[in-house]
Order: sequence, then C-alpha cells, then structure tokens
Amino acid sequence: MERVPFDIEGLDRILFGGLPKYHDISICGGPGTGKTLLGFEYIYRGALRGEPGVFISLVENEESILENMKATFKNWKDIDKLIENGKIFIVKPESLDVLALADILEKHIIDHKINRAVIDSATVLRTTFSEHSKYRQTMQELLSLIGGLKCTTLLTYEYPSYERNNMTFSVEQFIADGIINLYNLQRAEKRVRALEVVKMRGTRHVEELVPFKISASGLEVYIGEKVF
Repeated sequence: MERVPFDIEGLDRILFGGLPKYHDISICGGPGTGKTLLGFEYIYRGALRGEPGVFISLVENEESILENMKATFKNWKDIDKLIENGKIFIVKPESLDVLALADILEKHIIDHKINRAVIDSATVLRTTFSEHSKYRQTMQELLSLIGGLKCTTLLTYEYPSYERNNMTFSVEQFIADGIINLYNLQRAEKRVRALEVVKMRGTRHVEELVPFKISASGLEVYIGEKVF
C-alpha cells in the first residue's frame, strides 16, 4: 500500500510509514487538543516535500490561522515563502454550503495539483443539516469526491470532552477511512497530551495510547513511552 507520511517521526512509526494514500482521515478531540496544529503540520510537511496542499478553515480566516501557526511553531521560518511559491493554500469559504466546499476543493486539487487537503473544523458542517440521514449521505458523497480526485485528506472534528473515556462515536467516524483521536488527559495536577489511532482501514497500525507534545518545531510523538 502506498502511503503519505506526516514526517512526524513517532506518528509515522505508529502508522507504519504514514497514511494510506487517497484515504480520508478524521482527526478528533476536545477543544485545545491540537487538531488544527496537526492538520496544518500535515500540510506544511508536505509542502517541504514539494507536495502542494490546501488548508480549508471553516472557522478562522487566513490571517488568524497564520498568526496562530507562527506563534506556536516559532522555528518554522518558511511558511510565507511556501505560500508565495504555491505550495500552501489557506482558504476560508464564504459559506458553510457543502456543495460550495466541494467546488473549492475540486478547483484547488485540479488547478494546483493538490496532494493533501485539510478541512478544519468539519464539525460546523453538521449545523447546516436538520436531518441526520441527509448529513451522512452528503458527507459520504463529499469524501467520495475527494478520494476520486486522488487527494489524501484530514477532517478535524470537535468533541466536547478532553478525556478518553468520554469520547463517543458519531457518523463521521463510521464513514471515515481512518480515525486519530487526540486527548488532553488529566493526571493529578497536570494534563498530558496523548493520541491514538483508533481505525485505519486496509492497513495495520500501533494500537497504543501514545504521549505527544507541541514544540516550536512541530508535534513530537513519543512512541514506546507511557502516558502515565
């Protein structure tokens, strides 16, 4: 199976080389667990490889995204240059219409030969549907379109809890090719960041809860270490 690496060493080891190519992956977690940061790093690392990527933000505008990324990843001095060179695209759609979102994705993937895409946060798309069945059908059609365009895509989803035991599954997890959960676990008087690959269709992965931290150089995933 051909894979798309994160170029985050510990995470790629968990995935035995990276994400299955052309699959769609749900990145799930509570507020502040690092979903947007992981999504942007996926685009950034691909850009460094010469693979163009598009980061579609359904919540924040481009200026806010860039400000947050530069403030967090202080050692990344080349974000602006990668944007100028057409390796990173940041898009804030004018509406939450799924058909319009599909058009934006298709145009960027075709026009700019996009290999990687992120939709952050896909959770807000739920609010545009009154019927659960219609939402599920529409999301399945969107993911099918993305896969057909030969793009490997991350979709972030906001969950109300930081804790592992309080995570619940919803329609997004059932239709996704893969699921990576991020946690901010309470341990005594401090919180510990951790992640786990819950599902990765068609391939094996490490089935462990793994600690990670967010540094100025990117996410650092400590496979083989205990969370507590």
